[in-house]
Amino acid sequence: MPLHHPFLISAARASRLVEVLKYKPVDRKVRPVPTTLPEEFRIVRRAPADILADLPQLPLHPPSFLPRSRYTQERYDEYPVDIAGWLSEEERQLVEWLVLTHEHVFAWEENEKGAFTSELFDPILLPTIEHTPWVMKNIPIPPGIYEDVCQVLKTKIEAQVYEPSNSSYRSKWFCVLKKDKKSLRLVHDLQPLNTVAITDVSTLPSTEDIVDKFGGRAYYSGLDLLVAFNQRELDVRSRDITTFQTPFGAYRLTSIPMGYTNSMQILQGDVTFIFRGEIPHITDPFADDCNVKGPASRYELEEKLFLAT
Repeated sequence: MPLHHPFLISAARASRLVEVLKYKPVDRKVRPVPTTLPEEFRIVRRAPADILADLPQLPLHPPSFLPRSRYTQERYDEYPVDIAGWLSEEERQLVEWLVLTHEHVFAWEENEKGAFTSELFDPILLPTIEHTPWVMKNIPIPPGIYEDVCQVLKTKIEAQVYEPSNSSYRSKWFCVLKKDKKSLRLVHDLQPLNTVAITDVSTLPSTEDIVDKFGGRAYYSGLDLLVAFNQRELDVRSRDITTFQTPFGAYRLTSIPMGYTNSMQILQGDVTFIFRGEIPHITDPFADDCNVKGPASRYELEEKLFLAT
């Protein structure tokens, strides 16, 4: 049945039809180019003098919650810090004070997220070999999700993840469902870019090694970067190569794209650089997931009481 058949069109109008692409077999996998990396493509990261120097001291008696510009009363009510009820009142107030004091570290919406500062992290210049620009024809947006896709695009544009473009490149993109089975994620098909990209052979730690290093701890916590790849700015000279067509015209990415063959290596390098002073006694990051090792003891006494810490 052709894609333009009236049955498929009517079904798309009546439901949230989303294209899902199958995994490619190994023999069809697109591989980057193994060649020497020119010096101009070296990734530069700089450390501040003392990243912890201006942190405020923890209060012995934290104050009650008072809403601010980002950590509002509505968000306080919607996202309680102690859903399980494990914390004492003062412990709960201390966590609330931490979130409130550092409220701009947290993002409830995509347009609130930050990015790695260019003072410490130079924009990424994508290393490629000489090539001919590609022009890929995009698959049509199913009518049943057209408005939702437009809203996702608008959100990315407002967050300055996408910016207008006019270039000799045009890549494909498509949508998949997120884990919640409702929200849409835009996926950029960067196979043409990956075939001309110079490979970065650095690797990520294995999950087995990460799990082993976290054994025997009484408590754990975790930090996660919101839309992690958008944290690293893309050099202006490499933006045209990410151009794609939208209902609002041609746009290009302003940060390293998910699906680019070296994105995970860049992200792992950035996160381990940021937390290098806390490795391995506090954390062992895996890409954008930075899990925190708690104490090895719960400080229990024989009478099943707990020592104050």
